Amino acid sequence: MGRGQWHARNEPLLDGPAGRLTLGVAFSAARVVVVVRGELDSFTAPELGGVLAGLADRGHRSVVLDLAECDFVDPAGLRVIADSAAHLAL
Repeated sequence: MGRGQWHARNEPLLDGPAGRLTLGVAFSAARVVVVVRGELDSFTAPELGGVLAGLADRGHRSVVLDLAECDFVDPAGLRVIADSAAHLAL
C-alpha cells in the first residue's frame, strides 16, 4: 500500500493515475468492503492489487469488492481480481 491510510468507505483511499481510479475501504466486524470507482485497467489495476494484498497481509480474508461505480474493467483488472481471490474470499 504505502500511499495513505485506511479510510472509511466515503473517503478515497487512493486516487490512481490521472484520477482514473478511486478506491475506498470500509471495515466491519465480519468483512471488508473495497469500493472501486472509475476505470480498472492495466495502468490502475496494480493499485487495486496493492490494496487487496495489503488486506490479505493483515489477515483479512472476507472481502466484498464493490464494482457498482466501476466504469470499465479490462483483462489486467480481471487478472488482479482473479489472483486476489486465491488469497481472499471475494
